[in-house]
This record gives sequence, C-alpha cells and structure tokens, in this order.
Amino acid sequence: MAAVVSEASGFDALMRAGARCFHTREWSRALAMFDGALATSPDDTRALNYRARTLEALGRLPEALEALNRAVTIDPTCAADWRNRGLALRKLGHLEEAIASFDRALEIVPNFVDVLVKKASALEALERREEALAVSERALALSPDNASAINTRGIILERLQRYTEAQANFERLAQLDRESVDALNNVGMIAARRGDFQEALAYYDRSLARKADQPAAHYNRSIVRLALGDWLGGFVEYEYRWQVAPLERMRFDHLGRRWNGEDVAGKTVLIHHEQGYGDTLQFVRYVPKVRKLGARVILAVPAGLRRLLGVMRDCAAIVSEGDPVPAHDYYCPMISLAAVFRTTPETVPPEVPYLTPDPKLVAHWKERLGDKTRPRIGILWSGRQTPPINYPRDIPLAKWRPLFDLEADFFGLQPSMFDADREALSRMPGLRHAGEALTDFAETAALICNLDLVIAVDSAVAHLAGALGRPVWLLNRYASCWRWLQQGTTTPWYSTMRLFRQPRLGDWDSVIQTVCKEAAHFIASVRATTSVGILERLSDAEERASAEERPSGPRGRARTSRGEVIRFVCATRSTSEQFFAAAPLGRSLALYRTFPRGHRIELRLFKENREGLSSVYNRAIDEAQEKPAILVFIHDDVYLSDFYWAKHLVEGLDKFDVIGLAGDCRRIPRQASWMYLNDQFVREAAENLSGVLGHGKGFPELIELSDYGEPGQEVKLLDGVMLAVRSRTLTQHRLRFDPRFHFHFYDMDFCRQAELRGLRMGTWALSLIHASPGALGVADWRRAYREYLEKYGE
Repeated sequence: MAAVVSEASGFDALMRAGARCFHTREWSRALAMFDGALATSPDDTRALNYRARTLEALGRLPEALEALNRAVTIDPTCAADWRNRGLALRKLGHLEEAIASFDRALEIVPNFVDVLVKKASALEALERREEALAVSERALALSPDNASAINTRGIILERLQRYTEAQANFERLAQLDRESVDALNNVGMIAARRGDFQEALAYYDRSLARKADQPAAHYNRSIVRLALGDWLGGFVEYEYRWQVAPLERMRFDHLGRRWNGEDVAGKTVLIHHEQGYGDTLQFVRYVPKVRKLGARVILAVPAGLRRLLGVMRDCAAIVSEGDPVPAHDYYCPMISLAAVFRTTPETVPPEVPYLTPDPKLVAHWKERLGDKTRPRIGILWSGRQTPPINYPRDIPLAKWRPLFDLEADFFGLQPSMFDADREALSRMPGLRHAGEALTDFAETAALICNLDLVIAVDSAVAHLAGALGRPVWLLNRYASCWRWLQQGTTTPWYSTMRLFRQPRLGDWDSVIQTVCKEAAHFIASVRATTSVGILERLSDAEERASAEERPSGPRGRARTSRGEVIRFVCATRSTSEQFFAAAPLGRSLALYRTFPRGHRIELRLFKENREGLSSVYNRAIDEAQEKPAILVFIHDDVYLSDFYWAKHLVEGLDKFDVIGLAGDCRRIPRQASWMYLNDQFVREAAENLSGVLGHGKGFPELIELSDYGEPGQEVKLLDGVMLAVRSRTLTQHRLRFDPRFHFHFYDMDFCRQAELRGLRMGTWALSLIHASPGALGVADWRRAYREYLEKYGE
C-alpha cells in the first residue's frame, strides 16, 4: 500500500485521489487511498463511507458492512450512512435489519425519497407487499416524477398481480423518459403476465430496436417467442439467459467445449442441470438422443435427483454438488438440448415414460399405503417457494377443499408449504400428507407409481408424473408458461398429461370446479377398471346383452336388443388406468359403453404394449374366432366425436368389406402412403382421394379438418389410423397383418392383401379427430418403406 499512497500525502490529498479512482472505477487503488486516509484519521465517517462503497464494488460485503457499522457508531445522525448500511444488509440478505437501518435514516430525514424507495423494495422482498406499496406511494407523493419510485411501485403492483395498474405505471415511466429501454421492457413484461404475448413481443422489439445490446430484453423476448410456439428461434435467443441474473451466477465454470450439435461419436458429453428440478426432469429426455449419436453421456444434477436419474441406461455416470467434474470433451446445459435438436411443438421426443422408479421403493410405498379400497389421487398445490415464480401458479390449499369430498383417498405431495396452507391442512382430514417422507424425487416417484392420478400446479412433481407416464392433470395459470403454449388440453411433452387452464386471469375457482367434475368421472372409471379386467369386460357385456331379451311391441313379439358386437382393438404403451384417464380414445369410449342402444361395444386393449401393431392385431383376430365381432383396429390417440358412431360404422360395413376414414382410389408403383406418391411426399391428385379426417385435440380444439374428397367411395388404400372389418371376413379370406411391419406400412400391406383376396374397401363418413401429426420420413419409416418395396417388387 505504501507505494500507492506515496502518490499523495496528507488526509485531504488521499481523499481527493481516492475519490478520483472511485469515480473511474479503479477499485483497488481507491481502497488503498481510503485506507491511507483512515490511517491518518481513523474516525472520519466520510472516509469510512467511501471505503464501504469501494469494498461493496469489490464484492467484499461483510467488510463494507463493518465499515458502515463503525461510521454510524461514530456519528448516528448521518442519514446517508444509515441508508448505505441498509443497502449492504439488503445485499447480504438481512432484510429485516436493512429495513431497520432505513427507518433510522428516515427518522433523521423523514422525506428522504431514495430511502423510501429502498425500504419499499426490501418490504416487497419480504412479501409484505401492501406495506411496500404504501411506502412507494409516499415516495411518489414527495417526488411524482422520480423514475426509481415509479419503477419500484410498478414491480410491487406486478407482484400483487394488479397487472393493469402496473402496466399504466410503467407506461408513465416510458413517457417521462422516452429513451428508457427499461420502461419498454417492463411494459412488455406486464403484457406477458396478462397473457398478451403479441403485445409483449412488440414492446421488446421496440426496446431492442432502440438498443440491441440488452441481454435481459433478449431473454424476456425469447420466453415470449417460445410461448407463441416459435421454438426454433425462441430456443436460440433463450441462450441469453446466461447473461441475466440470477442465471449468470449459476453458470458452470471450468468446463470443456460447449456442444452445439457437432459430431460427438466416441466423445464424452457432460450434460448439466439448470434452473429448477422440473426443467431437468423435462429435458433429461434428450439424453438417449445424445447417446444415439455415439456419445458417452455424463449427467450433473442436484442431489435430490441423483437417485432417480442414476439408473438411466443411457447415462454412463452421474455427479452432484461437491463431486469432482469428470473428464469430458463437450458440455451442454440441459435446456439447450432443445435448441441443439431443433425442437418444435411437432418434434418433441415422444417417448413416455422415459424415467423408471426403483421397484423396491415402489413396493415399499405399496406396503406403506396398505390395502387399496378407493382410487388414490396425489395433489400438489404449490411449487418450490421461489418468488416471483410461485405467485400466479400456486393455488391456496383452502381452495381445493371441494375435491376432498369425492370418493377417493387423497395424498399431499407437498415437500414444503406456506403457513396458511399448513393451517388449512390441519382442517382437512380427507387429505393425507406425505410430504415429510418424500426426501428426494426417487421417493416421490415411487409414491406416484402407487397412485391412480396426480393433480398438480405447474411444478417439478407434474413433470415427474409425466416423465413416469402416469396420469397427471396440470392446473395451469391463464398466462401460461411457454412450455404449455397458450391453448389446448394436451401437451406434446407428456402423453399422459391433461391441462386445465384458467379461463380468466387469476380465476382458480372455475378451474377447481371443472377438476372436481372431471375427477368424479375419473374416479368412476378407475373403480370400474379396478373391479374388472379388460377381458372380463367383454364377458360382462355379452351377459348384459343376453339379459336384455324381453317381450315388447303391441303384438307381444319377443325382440332382442342384442346387436352385432363392435370390438375396438387398440395397443397402447400406457396402463389401462392411464388409457382411460388420459388417452384420447380411452376418454372417448366411456360414452359408447352404453350408447347408442342396440349396439354392443367392447374393447380389446393391449396395455403397456411394446410389440408391433401387426402382431397384436393378429392376436385379436385369433381371439375373434371364438367370439366373432366387427373389429375396429384403431390408434389410442384419436377422439371419437359422433354419438351415432357405432350405427354409422355398421352402415359402412354393409356396403364395403373393409372401411376406413380416408383413402386413395388408385395405387401406383413405389407409393409411399395412402396419399403420397413417393418418398419425396408428392401428394396424390385431389380427384383420387376420398374421406374426411380431423386433426387436433378434440372438440372444440379442432386444429384442421382435412377434407380429402367425398366419402363412401371404393378405394385401393386406406389410412391405418382406423380400419374396420368383420372378423368372419378375415377368417374366411385368411387375411392377417404382416408382422414384419411393426408400425409403418402395416396398413398399406393390409390393403394390398385385401385387394388380392377380392375384398372391397371404401371410406365412410365417421367423425374422428387424430391428435398426432404422424412420423413420415423418419429412419424407421424409411426402413419399412424399403422392406415394403422389396416385398412387392417395386
């Protein structure tokens, strides 16, 4: 220090030199000067204050606080020292002490506007928002155009979810300072909070046009783009998150080269977690895709996920906090994998489940829960207590009370809770709380696998249930998180998840009312599937139909309501409970068990299926030799949307031997599907197509109605999403599916075999909505295409 201090001599000279260095941000030189001045005059509060602010700039907050404590002890009447002491305490996380220090400053200078603003901000951080709002408004009464006071008031209003007032507040700030990009960004933030994403995007665009170098604005705009479904561009811009607090402080240091999609065959890739537990659970699905590129994968995850994720087959090693970082060639943050694989809502990796619980833990929880007498439903009413994320997404436990009147056993999955929720829990004997036993996500996964349904707010537990392939209902806020998009009741991320959205901002009452109604139906379906298995259902249907024979009509003739059996044949990767709870077909079939009258509807469900469709369809054909029926070979991702669907089906089979929804009236060599002429997907001419097929999430969420041409025409090829034929026709003509075609081209081959046997095929007007876009052109499809061409010499 002596060499630096020698540049100046005497207290005043040292202070002047220190101040110059302070204002030019030469922090180390400034500190040396102020230390020299204090060596000359130890009790000078001005030097102590400068020293404290310099230490703060150097990140040495405890030393800064020590200097300020000394200053206010020497002179307790200096409001500025109390203010600066409060700021240091705030940065150290001592909010209550910070507020006390601000109050001391205000006792000395009651109208100290800057201190009022800082106190309001500290109160907001303690979630004492009404007090914070009053203090901020007091500051504005003293200084109506104070930008800091206006900004702080707007943030408090946003936390209170008073979005209209918050936006007006920030718009006023923008008018006061027309060059302020922060004001534009804040208006954009509030528009996004209200669900006006297009408006938010416009504000961020204006701000970035004014000043391009704004990491926070880019980050916020990326979230809006993702929410609007622009995932290709949104995920790329989302990389700005690493330049914005608090994530900039969470970056992994001393890692290898960042992976952006380069060839990694034979290389080691370290994939590390980021942000919340839910983000890791959602994006760990990409690990198998990295492994398929030939990479050796190492996972870095929080300790709470280590036991659950440690059994992933595609993961060579797993590390957590405190472990040394293994040698690796590349690294990639978890969510960045979506950008590497150019994910869109249509290309989300569909494999669910992709996580597997520990069987021993599952058995342990099964024993712990005891005998099952009623359906079991787990609930989670709030996410991790991380302001401001949890404010709009959480639902106070008291609002859930109507749900617990239903005939089910309810289990709380909440690891921690607010005091108000703890008090409400004590008054809810119908809710059995398991939170304290859920020490990590492996335990939570094991419990979930013993439940019939999970109902949760947007949280890690919702992601966990979806990743396990368990039925899960997500109660979603109006201005939805980007990953759930803004419309629809389903999500491409999890096939077993159903979304219940707020109809209006903050309206949880309507959501709970809808959930209670739907849960009652779910409970009834679980009780039915628990009491009888799928095959027993078929027998019961026959017995009920036989018992319905009774005399009727004016002449007393005996008439039977027994109609021709219609048997849906469906393969699903889900359990039977998941199928009826979440699969579009399972949810649709509930109506057709009793209506229309005179038709007997049965289901042959191949649950938890891992075989090819041709193989399971052939098993259903074999079984039908003993129990003949109309066989409806149908995918599990379709909604039936016609009350008289069964009646119309029979009418179609009275005209044709085999019917479907859409087809091609001709066939040419090398045809690649019923509607594409080759593997370049040149579409068939419209005059050769026939039929109608809906695409979307069911009514009223029909995305597209594909009108290919007038139905009821004879065709040569049919779309395999649904094929219907009488089992006796199949037996008589020895027609089966070719097992070599597991999924792709099984329908093309079936139609060609039917034509060779002289069967007439046609389309029919049946209302059905397909919830999946299909997967033409993928590697499995191309392999099947080559095999199909070889079989028919094309």
